[in-house]
Amino acid sequence: YDLMNEPHPGTAVDVLEQACAALARAHDEVVALGREVAVDFRPRATCAVCLVQEGGAYWAHIGDSRIYQIRDGKVLSRSRDHSHVEVLIQEGAITEEEAQDHPMRNFVECCIGGDAPVPDMSITRKQALQPGDVLLACTDGLWSGLSEQDVAALAVPGEDNIGQNLKALSIKALNVNSPYSDNT
Repeated sequence: YDLMNEPHPGTAVDVLEQACAALARAHDEVVALGREVAVDFRPRATCAVCLVQEGGAYWAHIGDSRIYQIRDGKVLSRSRDHSHVEVLIQEGAITEEEAQDHPMRNFVECCIGGDAPVPDMSITRKQALQPGDVLLACTDGLWSGLSEQDVAALAVPGEDNIGQNLKALSIKALNVNSPYSDNT
């Protein structure tokens, strides 16, 4: 089924569930690619999918690729990582700031590939959109070295230079994360 080119009679959540099913099939294929490889070298990936429909955004993700909703120069919401550090944040054991340099910040608990079980995928409820909202889907190669204020600077109210801001944000992430910025 071609999600991009065929009309779909279902709801946005139906479409995201189909996307998640496709990601589960991709997971099986990536697991198969790594069967003969040592555990530390098995291929893995994360993914974030966003659907904008009827004044709202729905997203699904696996791992620590994120979707940010930016409004009025602030991060309004973001997806929550499937990582050990995110669990610590949600439990109140550490703050977002402490997570930035936590020794386990790169330990993803759920991803495409790696181990055989199908990963858990999170699907959000409808996130209401307003004119001027910006949605950013990105990997940890972009967000991991940046603050929420850095990410929010992508869409400054009254400015119309998101492309230039995105380039500047990417360069900043590359500089901050170097030499570990392979997926920015």
